[in-house]
Amino acid sequence: MKSKNLVTAGLSIAVVFTAVKYLTFSQQQNQVKELLQTKQCPECNFSNANLQGLDLQGVKLQGANLEGANLSGAKLTNANLKNANLNRANLTGADLGCSGITFNLDANSQGANMDVNVTAVPEKNNPENAVVGLNMKATERGATVRLNLPGCADFENASLQETKMPDGKIHP
Repeated sequence: MKSKNLVTAGLSIAVVFTAVKYLTFSQQQNQVKELLQTKQCPECNFSNANLQGLDLQGVKLQGANLEGANLSGAKLTNANLKNANLNRANLTGADLGCSGITFNLDANSQGANMDVNVTAVPEKNNPENAVVGLNMKATERGATVRLNLPGCADFENASLQETKMPDGKIHP
């Protein structure tokens, strides 16, 4: 009789754990559908969610829990991820929308050189890297023109411990 009760209790516990896990997964899938439709889900729980390759351009996920989420290949241009938890998330190949184009013209008495440089991640706190902007510098030797394009995802105050960044490197 005792062994029958133990088996019944064990099965009951297993069913409860399975149901809780399924309900959490189901709720998370509903949140993903809502996010794709409304482009906002602040403070939502997407821990360990599979968001691989999704078009998340312009989403508002400030304060969201994305710990362990798979965001590889996702499009995150203009995404608001302020204060989000991205610890151990996978951002490999994600498009963060950060870009700038620089044209350099260097001239001297021997001739002139022109370089075009496209950057993927502008330097933070550099006024030349405003979200949208045009910056020109000229000297007697040449000129630099920098065009900044809009769209960099905002990770202000986001937690990125052990996050796999778009270039595949692990954030400290």
